[in-house]
Amino acid sequence: MTAGLRAATASPTAEGRNHLELKHLYLDELRRVLAAEKPRAWPRGIQWIIDYTEARPVAVHRPGEHRTWVWSDLHLRHANIIKHCGRPFTDARDMDRALMTAWKSAVGPNDTALNGSDVALAASLRKRGPARIRATPGRKLLAVGNHDFGTRTGVLEPAGQDLASGILAVDSDPPLVLTHVPIGVVPPG
Repeated sequence: MTAGLRAATASPTAEGRNHLELKHLYLDELRRVLAAEKPRAWPRGIQWIIDYTEARPVAVHRPGEHRTWVWSDLHLRHANIIKHCGRPFTDARDMDRALMTAWKSAVGPNDTALNGSDVALAASLRKRGPARIRATPGRKLLAVGNHDFGTRTGVLEPAGQDLASGILAVDSDPPLVLTHVPIGVVPPG
């Protein structure tokens, strides 16, 4: 495990119980979303997140002397996200270049970059993507999202991340929890 990061276990400690409760709360939320979304295409991705989260502990990051950055929904190589979200780019290559430039200029080599899911369309990164992301500065921790899984295989494509988990808990003041689906909010459509 990397410095400043550990996996929470179902231990008798209060913290371990809290993380286990958080995990059950998130799994319940994912199941609610899955039930609300059928028969659309995105339930398959939600099921993959459920399966992945059930099988792994909550990852806990404790910020140290170096900075922690939070990135979310980069959607590298995803041309349609520009139109869907009104991003100010002409094409996916332009967007990727701007996002990677911002990352490299902000994140230091000893910093931690928390990726709040959907780093990219998983299949689009198979050749050079993971190496490009691995080459960015900092430790990279991923809260998995539906686009982080291969669309045909359902296999996680961690895109050069140092660690992936269904839930990333940040032991800070105030505490921060990164998940793909917000707990208590069913996304529209």
